[in-house]
Amino acid sequence: MPREWGRLSLKDNSQVILRAQNLMAIRKKDLLLSYWLLIPLVLNTTCYRAKTIFLS
Repeated sequence: MPREWGRLSLKDNSQVILRAQNLMAIRKKDLLLSYWLLIPLVLNTTCYRAKTIFLS
């Protein structure tokens, strides 16, 4: 194994880590967006259920 390989793998590893961090940031944004979409949905369904229970 030549010395260059060690340097290369270190560079590759840092790039992989950076990519993973970017993906995580994107995923976090997606999660926040999905939560903002989910919260009203859940509230609507719970309100609807409560209404049906009270009306029946």
